[in-house]
Amino acid sequence: MKFDLLGTLLAGAEPPAAGGERHQVLFQPSFHCESLLTVELLPDATTIHLRVFTDSLWGALAGNADLRDARSPAELAELVSLVLPPHTEHRAVLGCERAAQLRHDLARDLPGLAAPDDRRGCDGIGLHVAVTTADAPLQRFHAWSPDAGLPAHAYSRPCTASPPRSWTTPRTALEQLHGYLDLGPPLRDRGGSPRRLQIFSRLRAPRSRPSPTSSSAPATTSPSSSTCATSRAWA
Repeated sequence: MKFDLLGTLLAGAEPPAAGGERHQVLFQPSFHCESLLTVELLPDATTIHLRVFTDSLWGALAGNADLRDARSPAELAELVSLVLPPHTEHRAVLGCERAAQLRHDLARDLPGLAAPDDRRGCDGIGLHVAVTTADAPLQRFHAWSPDAGLPAHAYSRPCTASPPRSWTTPRTALEQLHGYLDLGPPLRDRGGSPRRLQIFSRLRAPRSRPSPTSSSAPATTSPSSSTCATSRAWA
C-alpha cells in the first residue's frame, strides 16, 4: 500500500517566513517508531524540532479511511492532529556559529538526495525529505538506507549530529538513527583529562576483522550514556 506519510503530516503547513528555509525529514526505520525532524533556517534564528513517536505512525495514519477522504489540506491537517499516535516534542535554538555551519552543510549535501537510487528493502530505514522556502516550490526526496558509498548519505549526517545536551529521550532516538544510517562508531568525545568517550548503542568490531583485546588510549565511558555499553575497544 503506497501512502504519502510525510505529505500527510505536512498538510496545511504554512511556508517559512521570507528569507527562510525549512528542512523536514521523516525517519522511518524498520524496527523502531518514526521520528520527524524539522530544521527551521530563518535570517534571525535557527531552530531544530524533533517529534519522536512512541507508537507506529504508519499504523495510525495509513489505515485511516477519514484521512483518505479529506477534501482539503486544512481538513486533512485537522484529522491528522486527532489521530496522531503518542509522541514527545523537543525543540532547541542553535547558536550563531552552529546555525551557520548547519546551513552550510545542508546546502552542500542536499543535491546528493537527487541522485538516482531505486533501491528498496525491508530491513533498514527510509528517509522522506521535504524542503520548503518562501518563494520556491516544495522539494521532495526519498532515500533508502543510504550508506557511506551513496550520494544521499552525506545529508543525513548534519541532520542527526550533536543533539543538544539537554535532550535525553530524543538523544536515544537519534542514537538509534546513528546506527541505521551508518554514521560511524557510536562514540562521542567528551574531552577532559582523563579523556572521556561516551559510548552509545552497541560497540563492536566489524565481522570481517578480529576484535582487539586492548586499547592504546584507555578511556572511561560517561555514566550519562543512554543505552548499554561495552568496554571493548573499537578497531
